[in-house]
Amino acid sequence: MIKLTTELQPGKIFYHVCGVNRTETKACAISRYIVASGTYDVELGLRGVYSRKSSFFRVICEYENYAGQTESYSTERSAHDMGVFKPGEKRSIHNLNRGFWTREEAEQFIKELQEDKFSDPDDQAYADRLTPIEDFRRQKEFMDSYLDSCDYDYYDFDDEK
Repeated sequence: MIKLTTELQPGKIFYHVCGVNRTETKACAISRYIVASGTYDVELGLRGVYSRKSSFFRVICEYENYAGQTESYSTERSAHDMGVFKPGEKRSIHNLNRGFWTREEAEQFIKELQEDKFSDPDDQAYADRLTPIEDFRRQKEFMDSYLDSCDYDYYDFDDEK
């Protein structure tokens, strides 16, 4: 499992597991990435009200398209969202998204997610603190509050005649 930002070196390939579905996680939750940059700080939050710096890095995501061909796109990843922190920085995880150097390690982590039993003590402590149902409820509440705070309704269907 990748735990330190210093491990994220350009050119290295890693496998990301989206573990937010916990016990319902499927093998398709594994994505293959190529690290395209070192980490850099991004200020998150509202400037002057609440903000914190979080490590991000650029990646190239490779995937198989509907025709069975490999395609790719460039994007950014949050190191903290994968439980990866700077050396000396307190590791405080808020989900079970993780990165691994081999696909086999990623597949093993999916088994851990499905069984809700983790080899990493930090991940087990997180699982002990929040059951899968509580974790899902917390995520849903966050997304509902986030969507409620956004002006995403560009067309008012109530005004149709």
